[in-house]
Amino acid sequence: MNEARERLANLIKKSLEINEKELSRFLDKWQPFSLQSGEFLVKAGGIDPYFYFVIQGVQKLYFIDKKGEEHILGFSFEGSFSGDFQSFLYQEKSEFYVESISPSSFLRINHEDWQRSFEQTPLLYQWYSEFLKDILFGRIKREIEMQSCSAEERFEAFMKRAPKPLLQIPQKYLASYLGMSPETFSRMRAKRIS
Repeated sequence: MNEARERLANLIKKSLEINEKELSRFLDKWQPFSLQSGEFLVKAGGIDPYFYFVIQGVQKLYFIDKKGEEHILGFSFEGSFSGDFQSFLYQEKSEFYVESISPSSFLRINHEDWQRSFEQTPLLYQWYSEFLKDILFGRIKREIEMQSCSAEERFEAFMKRAPKPLLQIPQKYLASYLGMSPETFSRMRAKRIS
């Protein structure tokens, strides 16, 4: 598990100069956790008590509409963060499901330890600010793509930036994320490979 904490430490140090003692104190709050495929970090209506750093595996964030259809909003994977951050941060009921779609392992921190860490080490807010900016700008970019790009343009943009773990998950999930049918996604993927 030391290797996993080292990976998290390196991610934090990309946007923050912090002494090893303060960083170690923060990292000590993150504990190992794992899920099997089909298990949930949080379900709609529940409160996410943890924030997660993904060591291995892929998870999907989605909601279910009034017709009972699933709409995927995003994925988390190795080296990224996972969970419903809004539910975690405000300790309010989630509107989403976060489900593991492959066996997954994490480091996780509970809400109380998260809050206490920022009180003890205000410098962590600098990293937190960068983290929030990445989320915000990523969401804006996705909204622009969904509103202004054709299905083919969305597919091509995704294929250029998608990390390897996402390209190995079932096509129906990627199709939902890109707002197209699985058949359309499959056809575009086959065309790209040939």
